[in-house]
Amino acid sequence: MSRRRIEPPWTISAAAAVVILNQLVSSGDFIEAPIQILPSAVALELVGALALLGLAALLGARKAGALCWLLALVFVAGFCVRALGLAVPWFFGRDLNVAIDARFVPVFAKLLADAMPAVEFGLLVASAILATCAVLWLVRAMFGVAFRALAAGAPGRLLPGFAVVIASAFALPPAPSAPGPRPFLSADAAATVARNVDNVLAAEGLRGAHRARIDAAQAALPADADLAALRGKHVVLIFVESYGRITATNPDFARTLDPARAKLADRLAAAGYTAASAALVSPITGGGAWMAHGTLLTGAKLAAQDAYEVMLVSGAKTLAHRFAAAGWRSAAVMPRIDQPWPEGRLLGFETIRIQPDLGYRGPRFAWESLPDQWVLERVAALDLAGAPTFAKLVLASSHTPFERVPAIVEDWDALGDGSVYAGLPVREFPVRAGRVFDQDEAYVAAIDYVLDAVGRFADRVADKDVLFVVLGDHQPPLTTARRTGDFAVPIHVFARDEAAVEPFLRRGYAAGIAVPDAAAPMEDFLGAFLADFSTPK
Repeated sequence: MSRRRIEPPWTISAAAAVVILNQLVSSGDFIEAPIQILPSAVALELVGALALLGLAALLGARKAGALCWLLALVFVAGFCVRALGLAVPWFFGRDLNVAIDARFVPVFAKLLADAMPAVEFGLLVASAILATCAVLWLVRAMFGVAFRALAAGAPGRLLPGFAVVIASAFALPPAPSAPGPRPFLSADAAATVARNVDNVLAAEGLRGAHRARIDAAQAALPADADLAALRGKHVVLIFVESYGRITATNPDFARTLDPARAKLADRLAAAGYTAASAALVSPITGGGAWMAHGTLLTGAKLAAQDAYEVMLVSGAKTLAHRFAAAGWRSAAVMPRIDQPWPEGRLLGFETIRIQPDLGYRGPRFAWESLPDQWVLERVAALDLAGAPTFAKLVLASSHTPFERVPAIVEDWDALGDGSVYAGLPVREFPVRAGRVFDQDEAYVAAIDYVLDAVGRFADRVADKDVLFVVLGDHQPPLTTARRTGDFAVPIHVFARDEAAVEPFLRRGYAAGIAVPDAAAPMEDFLGAFLADFSTPK
């Protein structure tokens, strides 16, 4: 019996199937460099899949529809894991952990839904579902083409596809930040899946390692810090969402934000404040602000969600615990949180004010946030009106995607319950086609607003004895920022009592509000703060 001849179009289809299937699971870092979507390595996953199809053919299977569908599901899932395995480190500076990161999928979906017009978001979701179904069908069809070539006894028809992959692998340069050329053979998708399986299997050991690091960091802190040098003062710790050092290092950003910082410096000086600034290296970038908050409050580097969760139940003494032990009231103001926040008690805060507690009745802004100026006014009314308080608050008007920036209200007394914002102009920066990581102009506008609000607030409470510590939590989740590889954030401290700023200057902070080049680890802040403001032992 003569072997059935495979026509040339079949050869082309088989070769195309090999190239595309290979790329589903072995693309280079196309997040950093889109050209890396082209072939740059031979995928061992594809070799294994073709071996399974070949085995089915050898066993006499006339069709392999079920196997092709199974392989299609595995390869599409592998592509998704591979893509996330590239995107998460790129935008957030840490490895993908599916067991933990899966809980943030609804959060990201809500972010898009809030930032985009409803019709556009609906079309985006529908398009994503249709595209997924189409890709799944196409991948199954490609495996069908490969199986027919193998079943016809013509595996050589697949070789031109591998030849294209190999030629491209030799010709394609590595991604800019890659340590060197990629290995000729890759199992990137399988390796990413294996790492995430290992994260689950080794979770208990990882928690133990996190606990040991947290305990060691806590043990290195001053044991009996009484914070005597701050006696009688309010201490206000302000985290500015996404306030990264890129605001000073990127020329396009600095063109607007350096003058904004200069205006802040002038306003502070006119109100009698002394200021100093530095930069701190955040443990995270792009998101996960609570890990930066926990790092500064405990003195332990918390660069992963599971490390943060271990810290919460470790009994670690935070800065809030220490202020409370020294006689201060302590309050956490969390205007983005609209559900009960039991973590606040574990972090040592006696008073916790979340969004429903603040009494806001106006419109929402970036990702359903409250206007920062209004939040600051509530802090003045609720937390700076009595005995000395340590207040930690998060300003969220600069939260991604920065799509709605509120106006400054000149008359603070008009802020009321926030209803005034319904009649004020809003700077709008709609997110188009889901491109939340390319909102550069919106980001600059949001940070400009926050710096203005902070300066006006300091001026408004200049009659009170306050030490302000204002810093970013992480670099913004923008492609522009992630390309820098920089995790640093600005920190500004200011008070009308010059003696309260002097310890920071001795530590190397620069006088004023300009952001210097040098940066210290964020986890080092607490030890220095406790030592500088407590009675020497």
